[in-house]
Amino acid sequence: AQATRYRPGMFLKRHNDLEPAEGRRYAYVINLGEAWAADWGGLLQFLDDDGNVVDSFVPRPNSLSLFKVPAWHCVSLVAPWALQPRLAITGWWQD
Repeated sequence: AQATRYRPGMFLKRHNDLEPAEGRRYAYVINLGEAWAADWGGLLQFLDDDGNVVDSFVPRPNSLSLFKVPAWHCVSLVAPWALQPRLAITGWWQD
């Protein structure tokens, strides 16, 4: 597990969490912090093989996102007007 803090201007590029040597089976994001507005960015977005967004989740406080690895995803840019950083604990369940 790792703590993450995305401040305005920060993002995470498209990736799929696949690390065969580590045996990652599922990824998780435990969202922390206060209420979050969708227009602040920092959304967990799932992508198809062409890079198109197929689903998007607002980081609601005290919520858990759990998904099977590999899955293409990213965290959208946190807007300059976001009133707080996007805080989470992220990690993987492994074999």
